[in-house]
Amino acid sequence: MWVFESLNCIVCKKPFVPIARQPRSPRLLLCGSAMCHECFEKEKSLKQEEREHKCDYGEKCFYNPNFAYCVIDVLSQDCFTLSPILGGYLLMKPLVNPECPICHDEYSNKDASKEAFFLYCMHIVCTECRQKRSEQNNDIATRATWTYEIACPTCTTTSRVITTSGENRRKNWLQDFLNELPEMTYQLEEMNKSGYRFCDECKKLDIVDEMHHCKKCSLQLCGNCIYKNHRSHKAVTLLQKEADLMSHELCDLSINFLNELPEMTRQLEEMDKTGYRFCEECKGLDVVDRMFRCNGCVLKLCGTCTHRRHRSHETMTLLENEVNQMSEKLRCVSFDEINKSVFPVLHNELINGIHLFEEKFINQVDTLTTVVTYEGLQKDHKECMKLKTDFEACSEEYMRELLKYDAKIKVG
Repeated sequence: MWVFESLNCIVCKKPFVPIARQPRSPRLLLCGSAMCHECFEKEKSLKQEEREHKCDYGEKCFYNPNFAYCVIDVLSQDCFTLSPILGGYLLMKPLVNPECPICHDEYSNKDASKEAFFLYCMHIVCTECRQKRSEQNNDIATRATWTYEIACPTCTTTSRVITTSGENRRKNWLQDFLNELPEMTYQLEEMNKSGYRFCDECKKLDIVDEMHHCKKCSLQLCGNCIYKNHRSHKAVTLLQKEADLMSHELCDLSINFLNELPEMTRQLEEMDKTGYRFCEECKGLDVVDRMFRCNGCVLKLCGTCTHRRHRSHETMTLLENEVNQMSEKLRCVSFDEINKSVFPVLHNELINGIHLFEEKFINQVDTLTTVVTYEGLQKDHKECMKLKTDFEACSEEYMRELLKYDAKIKVG
């Protein structure tokens, strides 16, 4: 298990406290390192060769008399717990990156405009806001002393800086902290997965099976704290509490899924009508004219997946496969069955006309195999279905009239 190294003094290796003017309060050096107040004053009083901390700045490294309020602000969040055994801070709750007090964007090590800029008062702003808020020094007499100045948005102290193009050497502490944060967040997630939680009162780590949830105080507590300070309150096991939360979350997800399902189904049907299909391997969306079917794996595939993993298999264009499927469905129309059930009383001469229609219909179905685009396939398939529907409607109408005629003959 790891602790935040950036929240410990670089000299004595002891963790900082989230308050100013204490022996363990954090101080920042010009080189970017963080040191506790006690070690800072001790190192500052020594000659350079006697110091444990050595850097290229020498005496200038200890020039700032202010406490590192940016470090104190981070530690003041209710996301850390101090481990006396490990000698440092652990992350006990998810923590988002610190934000610039002006634009409220998170600081970042990857975006140069969102890197932290340390002011003289030891508060920080992002580099972009520092550039926007800076006021140029137009006094020739003092320009050599400071180039521009900026007022701190937190404490209103004015910071004067020698150059705007020089490197902000006091940004390294936050860089180190941000570099550690993903690893510590991952450690917290792994602890949660393995069934460990931090007690909200004593901050100690315990297994979830032995912890409780105080309903009155809304706290997750270890056995000692629930007995000492909350035994008169109504409580449940933490395991039961988390099970209830998971149940509610799953129920909400199910309801949302069922609400979204009709719309998503309609969307899928519209994509199918317009000739789009999902590749069953990479799940990408592509037009059916450019896709293939692997006969061995029975998969619909885009061109890329076909080439990469299925080029040695027997394949055919997806358009050709869908043509075959449509043709097969249309050919399943049994005209013999129609003759027996729909037209049992028709004259033999009418049967000959039906056979002629059957031949015409089969020829129309055969044209499906010659199409080269999905749009053409849809058009020809629509014509086949129209021919079939018109024939059935005409036949039913004729049958009704024939039955009327037969009834009148019998009555007469």
